[in-house]
Amino acid sequence: MFWEVNYIAVVAAAVAHFIVGALWYGMLFAKQWMASLEVTEERLEKIRKGGSGVFAVSFVGSLCLAWSVAVVFKFIKPGMIDGILFGLLFWFGFAVYNALNSLLYQKEPFNRFLIDLAYHLVGIIAVCEVIAFL
Repeated sequence: MFWEVNYIAVVAAAVAHFIVGALWYGMLFAKQWMASLEVTEERLEKIRKGGSGVFAVSFVGSLCLAWSVAVVFKFIKPGMIDGILFGLLFWFGFAVYNALNSLLYQKEPFNRFLIDLAYHLVGIIAVCEVIAFL
């Protein structure tokens, strides 16, 4: 059936995607990202205290991404190099398009555009690699 995929791989890929996001926005680019959003440390602390719902919804999004990749990969059976190439393709076709629209129509700051776009590149490739490997 169409929806029958390796659900262990889907969950593992979603966890990998979620970890990339936590590292990206929590450690690597936290200060730059918060500055681009004009978020203060106090506001961030409020988000963290009540943020389990935000993180849960974010993880559901990671699951949706991983499941979609697993469905596509079910039909093409890619290897590890293919996982990187398909990750680049998915990123270019979907993430770049959405990010450019945010930049142009929502007047998003350019540094946030770059931080988010690079995150999507690394995150989508991570998902593709996990799904391809498992």
